[in-house]
Amino acid sequence: MGDCTEQSKALLNAANSISTMPGELDNKVGTLEKSVMEIYAAFQHDVVHEQDSNPQESLPGVADDPEINAWQSAAKGGFKIDSSVIGMAWAYAIKKNPTLKAEYDATGKKREAQAQFRAQWAATVYDEKVHEKVQEMNNCELDALEGEYLPITMIFKKEGGDSSAITATANVLEEIARHQT
Repeated sequence: MGDCTEQSKALLNAANSISTMPGELDNKVGTLEKSVMEIYAAFQHDVVHEQDSNPQESLPGVADDPEINAWQSAAKGGFKIDSSVIGMAWAYAIKKNPTLKAEYDATGKKREAQAQFRAQWAATVYDEKVHEKVQEMNNCELDALEGEYLPITMIFKKEGGDSSAITATANVLEEIARHQT
């Protein structure tokens, strides 16, 4: 996402250096709009890849969740079948899901194979829990965002529609980009 900040600074510098000739103003606004869309596309690309690679790093609230941390520990190091919350969830899953029980029984009687199967199951549940938490946090953020959403040309017009409006529009867009990160 560092590229996004550099591009927005370059965009702001370009907006500050625009001449005031009326015929060029529409072309400059179009160029500004295109540059902003490229920056936004790059930002979205970075966000998607960050979330795909490790949601815990991109969303700090996920790493703070004790339930998710317990599932992550269970996925990495196993869990006690009879005395832990994860163990109780395992017993419930085995009881309610005949396919899971059949797959578990197919591992045989070796403790290592059974433990590995349970760890894989815990990893699957962990991934589901992380996905749910990410969705929950995204929905909460979307619910909290308020404001007026305008196309770039409308922002430009509301800022006065002259050469100084380009700078003001670029400032607005930079502030939006800053809140997106």
